[in-house]
Amino acid sequence: MLRQNRAIILKAIKHGESDLIIHALNEEGEYLSLMAKGAMRSKKRFGGGVLEPTHCVKLNYKVGRENNMCFLNEAKLEKDFSGIRRDLDRLNVALHFLQVVRKVSQEGAGEQRALFNILGHALTQLESCSNVQTLKLQFEVKLLHQQGVLPPLADYSDLVRSKLVDVDSIVIPKADLSRIRSSIDSALTGYLG
Repeated sequence: MLRQNRAIILKAIKHGESDLIIHALNEEGEYLSLMAKGAMRSKKRFGGGVLEPTHCVKLNYKVGRENNMCFLNEAKLEKDFSGIRRDLDRLNVALHFLQVVRKVSQEGAGEQRALFNILGHALTQLESCSNVQTLKLQFEVKLLHQQGVLPPLADYSDLVRSKLVDVDSIVIPKADLSRIRSSIDSALTGYLG
């Protein structure tokens, strides 16, 4: 069965001489494993580095038997989040976002459209926000809240309620920041294993 979805590339792994295995999260929150045959050679179907992690792409693929591996026919770039690649700190935070989402989506059951939205909004804000570390913390808090595993602590309420677009207006007192960071790191490590 042929399908077409918008997705964010989470990981690309070289397979053989010219193939890639792509891990992506589609707009419905479904985790996909896709085989892109000849991706390293095909400039027509996958040209211009379209299959790079963080890229938002339009995928055209065939679902394999028993929904295991899908076969990617074509991918078109929708958004490359180029502002992330201009700064090493931003790129490291983006890769952290992808790693966390990859682990959560593998363990999650069913569709999680909110996961795709959180990741997409976080990558968009990461391109231009002035406080990258607050965005990272807010992303983690929102993700843990969405997954239903956010530890109870009143200090999270502003991070949960605020939109990711408002990250630069969030002020966390320095005295609270290390306690919140420690609590979230512990919760994330416990949840992701």
